[in-house]
Amino acid sequence: MENYPDISGDCLFADVLSHARTLSGKEALDENSSRVVDEWLRYDERCTRLCGEIRDWQARADALLGERTGPGKNLEPMRRWRARAEPMLAEGREMLAKGSPHARHLAAMPEERKARLAAAGAGRDAIDGNAARIAKRLREDEEAAER
Repeated sequence: MENYPDISGDCLFADVLSHARTLSGKEALDENSSRVVDEWLRYDERCTRLCGEIRDWQARADALLGERTGPGKNLEPMRRWRARAEPMLAEGREMLAKGSPHARHLAAMPEERKARLAAAGAGRDAIDGNAARIAKRLREDEEAAER
């Protein structure tokens, strides 16, 4: 429970999960109770994984933005950076999309959601700046070739 927010809107969520953890693997449970315990533990694992993906995306986005390459004679580093940035931004948009498995968690994580939107905007700006630098460099190469 401490790894993610309660998205159920039910104040009993932590209590049920605590009991499920305590009862897990107990031989005295009947089949139905055992199934319920297993379902809650799988739900806990899923929520932990989704929230981990949310937090991990932010760290990866921050690192990628820090790796931006500036203009230079060699366009390859800018091309490689953009090739990594585009799919990462798409992944961030997918997480924010209504109906995605991450959406309910992001709604319950206002700071992470705010940071996600800011990182997505900064990423989009960086990709646009990258494209502008590449265009400028290609334009210069074209002009040099015409001389």
